[in-house]
Amino acid sequence: MAKATWESLRRRGPRVGTNLTDIVAHRKITIRELGGCMSPIWSSYYGNCHSLLFMMDASNPTQLSASCMQLLGLLSAEELAKASVLILFNKMYGSKG
Repeated sequence: MAKATWESLRRRGPRVGTNLTDIVAHRKITIRELGGCMSPIWSSYYGNCHSLLFMMDASNPTQLSASCMQLLGLLSAEELAKASVLILFNKMYGSKG
């Protein structure tokens, strides 16, 4: 398990597979990062989930609508009913071209 700073987390690109990161501030927080292509197995991680951070790529409208569908599936999962949720949009740099 890698220890990371906020700066090292910020510099990461898209993920494929799973990654574990520990952040120690006032208490230890373990972040399990699951890429969008891993969505078929996301439900196997719901049991020990206290918070959900869902990040969407705002620069790709097609992918954005697919991400919204994935998010709706997460929000309707009974196992996540008590989890706090933070939704972030990245790559919001305006129109291309």
